[in-house]
Amino acid sequence: MSENSRPLWVFNSANTFAGNPKWLFLHVAKFRQDIDAHWLCDSMATVRKIRKLGFSASTFESAAGQRAQHRASVFVVDQVKERIPALLEDALLLNLWHGVGVKAIERAKGVGYANWRIAMKYIRNNQHFRNQQLFLVSSPLMEEHFREHVSLPESDVIRAGYPQNVYRTAHGAFSSYDHNVRYRKGLTPDARIAVYSPTWRPGQSVGFLREAFPDVGALIEVLEKENTLLIVKMHPRLSEDPDFVRMKSHYASCKNLLFWDNADDIYEMFGDIDLAIVDYSSILYDMLAAGVTRVIRYVFDAERFEESIRPDFSYDELSCGVKATSFEDLLAALQTDPVVDADERQKLISLFWDYSTPDSLERIVDAALSFVPRNVELPTLYSFDIFDTVIHRRGVQPNSVFHLLRQKMRSSDLPFPQALTNRFPVIRMEAETSARIHYRRQEARHVTGELEIQLSDVYERIAGLYGLSPDLVEVLSGWEVEAEIESCIPDVATVEEIRQLLADGQEVVLISDMYLPKGVITEMLAKADPMLASLPLYLSSDQKVQKSTGNLYLRVYEDLKYDYKEWIHTGDNPHADIKVAERLGITTRARETPRLSGYEAAAARFGESYDMYLVASMMHEVATDPNIADVERFAYSYVAPYLVPYVDWLVSDALERGIECLYFISRDGHHLKRICDVLIETRGLSLKTRYIYGSRTAWRLASQIDELDDDTFRVHGSFSGVTTPQALFDVARMDRETFLSFFPEFSEMLEESMLTAEVMAEIRNTLELSESFRRHLLARGAEDRELATRYLAQEIDPTENFAFVEYWGRGYTQDCLARLLTATFGREIETKMYYARSINPSAGLSTRYNFTAANFNFLAIEAIFANLPFGTVEGYAEDGDRIVPIAKARDNDVRLHDALDVQLVEFARKYGSQDFFDRPLANQDLFRFGFFYYRTRPTDPMFVKYLAPLKDAVGLGSEEIEFAPAFTLKSVVPILKGKAIEDMTRSKELSLARTSPVLKTARDGARKFVPKSLRHLLIRVARSLVKFFAAIAKTSKRLVPMDFAKDSPAVAGLDRDPRVAGSGSIT
Repeated sequence: MSENSRPLWVFNSANTFAGNPKWLFLHVAKFRQDIDAHWLCDSMATVRKIRKLGFSASTFESAAGQRAQHRASVFVVDQVKERIPALLEDALLLNLWHGVGVKAIERAKGVGYANWRIAMKYIRNNQHFRNQQLFLVSSPLMEEHFREHVSLPESDVIRAGYPQNVYRTAHGAFSSYDHNVRYRKGLTPDARIAVYSPTWRPGQSVGFLREAFPDVGALIEVLEKENTLLIVKMHPRLSEDPDFVRMKSHYASCKNLLFWDNADDIYEMFGDIDLAIVDYSSILYDMLAAGVTRVIRYVFDAERFEESIRPDFSYDELSCGVKATSFEDLLAALQTDPVVDADERQKLISLFWDYSTPDSLERIVDAALSFVPRNVELPTLYSFDIFDTVIHRRGVQPNSVFHLLRQKMRSSDLPFPQALTNRFPVIRMEAETSARIHYRRQEARHVTGELEIQLSDVYERIAGLYGLSPDLVEVLSGWEVEAEIESCIPDVATVEEIRQLLADGQEVVLISDMYLPKGVITEMLAKADPMLASLPLYLSSDQKVQKSTGNLYLRVYEDLKYDYKEWIHTGDNPHADIKVAERLGITTRARETPRLSGYEAAAARFGESYDMYLVASMMHEVATDPNIADVERFAYSYVAPYLVPYVDWLVSDALERGIECLYFISRDGHHLKRICDVLIETRGLSLKTRYIYGSRTAWRLASQIDELDDDTFRVHGSFSGVTTPQALFDVARMDRETFLSFFPEFSEMLEESMLTAEVMAEIRNTLELSESFRRHLLARGAEDRELATRYLAQEIDPTENFAFVEYWGRGYTQDCLARLLTATFGREIETKMYYARSINPSAGLSTRYNFTAANFNFLAIEAIFANLPFGTVEGYAEDGDRIVPIAKARDNDVRLHDALDVQLVEFARKYGSQDFFDRPLANQDLFRFGFFYYRTRPTDPMFVKYLAPLKDAVGLGSEEIEFAPAFTLKSVVPILKGKAIEDMTRSKELSLARTSPVLKTARDGARKFVPKSLRHLLIRVARSLVKFFAAIAKTSKRLVPMDFAKDSPAVAGLDRDPRVAGSGSIT
């Protein structure tokens, strides 16, 4: 048979050449020429040792090792493997184990819980074990033992003896090192060889040998007296014990003590051992099988080890030899001849080795060669974290409910201390942290893993700090439970996923670290979806152990008697749900923990109320929706706070005042009415709304009936906002020629393209003093009034209790409307109007209802209102038998306009449906937040992208410009001419944010390196030069060449112009 046609078996026993795999390896390598045997490990020293013995070996990662794994059909091991190399996944896993005995092992109750590594390998490899494994058992007792503790089906079992025990009988001794330890130690050939081989104690890897041999001097004295060499062979997990290392070095030259090197397989020497000193280790039964007849059971720590023994096994009945329960007993036993009764020895051999026969090695090989992989398909276990995975809190953040509790405390008549009420959210979180620290600092809890606190622990802390009575504690904790239940909402996608898994027959459990009682969590789950309450629930407050330590996962593993192909866990906590679960071999799916963005968190914190957390949650839902564009998010989260709370307030206020109909005035009313309609619908209210077209242009002059009011020529009156000559002519209701015929003295001023505030003040004063101009305006007003009153009569039902809705203003236009309504209906009508804020108080027929008295800057929201496809109403016209408004179409940001139309209504719908604890306070907090945020963070990218580019005419007749245009080199010239930056942009910060980085760098450099005084001097000089050259240019336009002047009418008239120096000559 060629080399490549022979099956290849690979063997491993950690990084040593020992254990059952070693002895089967020797059998196959030496006596089965039809099988290639190859040893694999990660230790190059072990590889060299095996190769020196003449056998094939390599490391797992070497090229030879990779080739061997690729070829291998059998992988021989002596334990349940934690990791199965990918190249060996299709090979038979031949598990020869490493010892029989009385200890509870592997999957026995309590073992997996205490040992992460044991649970991990079954979680990771269980499907592989079920389909690709054969397991060696040595007797009926051990078959029952291993089938229970390793979860073996009968088909996985090979019944035979251990290779490490039967090889010597079948083939004779094997030596890989010098066995003559008596000679090495200088002892006589008749010296007794004793071996002390203690097993590992869970949780103790340091200090064991010091406990076992408290007086090494006394021990050596007895050994010398009895001509005994004591070999101390430590368990691999105890071989790094500092006491062992120290003793090994200190007593290296002692003739009667030999501290064994685990690189040498002590089983090769079993034929030379005279006395076995054992505790609970399986090595006792190996030594009995090898013919050792003298035994001392050294069990000085019996009480500590009792938990590791199978409950249904009796150590005393299933072991033999003189029993030494103390060091003194050990010394005494060493001075006896502790021969085991032959019948007792044979009873134990039968109990543990009944399947062992001379042909055991071949039976093992034959079973492996005839193995056919099984095709068992195990189910998958699905587990889900609860909070922020299956359910969420309405306020997103866990601490949001603490703000609700504070609101309840403030509105309650109960005697809560003011200091506690004012800082309750912070105090509540501090108390929880303090309780957790207290638990973590109790060593006993670390031993049991019971680290989870209870809700009562938190309130005990608070009660102790603030002297709360038991009744108040009960109220507060009850409120918290109620708040948590009320706040609970399902994660719709996750709940539907669980529902589908259950429909597919999969097993689903819920796992959570949570201090709330299990009954409360069950009620929360039922509120989210009744199906969730029926799922198995593993809760840290109930189990006392936590997911974050891994112990709660182990409880699930143990409780379900884990027998799954895979465990898939879904959760949001990077540590407890991902890192810890993955350490256990659980497949994880990370969900992102809902976290409020900077903007949303600012909103939540602004009012420090639960209601503002609910609003922040609304914003968060939109921000995390992949189907929502940024412009829609801007409309929903950034613009809505300016409008929706104001409208929500006015709806409630209007109903309280018995108002039946609200008239929303264009253009501000476009969005306000749509918001109002959906709030009325959502809140189930009865209130009519109508949209009415009007403006200061349409109503102010029309309201001047017998005489012009005093406000007409004030800075806020009919001529307010005029910045250009054409705007002046339009408001004056004259063309240029007519106006100059009335006021020829303004001809030169009106040559300028823009009118300064100073010039307009002079013009207004002159117009006010002109009786002929006043008569002209009254005549034009009468013409406007005829259509305006017909329009108002057409649109308004005077029999209803009605009010108008604006956003903000002085109140002058309302006064004008009051006069128009009187003229329209022939009687005085109280004109009620809602404002977010008005400057003037109620007076006369004008009643003003204000939402706030705060002096907010409304420029930003004015730009939003102006972003409509039509301009301000300029007047009215007849259209058949109806009066219709006149307004010019204008360009606007269509995408933003459409987003506002949709998202403001959507925000209002969700806002109106919220069950706020204090709706009036929520309205005020949200409204104020909008302005506060813009004032403190004007360069938020959302403002830069969507507010800054909006165009509107700042003054009447002026060109539409962006709200905050970027500064350019061109814009420097007007500044040098003396134009204030505030006249060029309505937000210097936004303009700077949009400005070229080069210009900003230049500005910053000038500020950094040029002294402030010098900068100001240079600006003054530059301004003077600009003004000088501008004056020259202006004069040059008037100069007429001398050759043409003598016959020029224009020149001929110069001597009649008093504003030209000289007497008709040009200098």
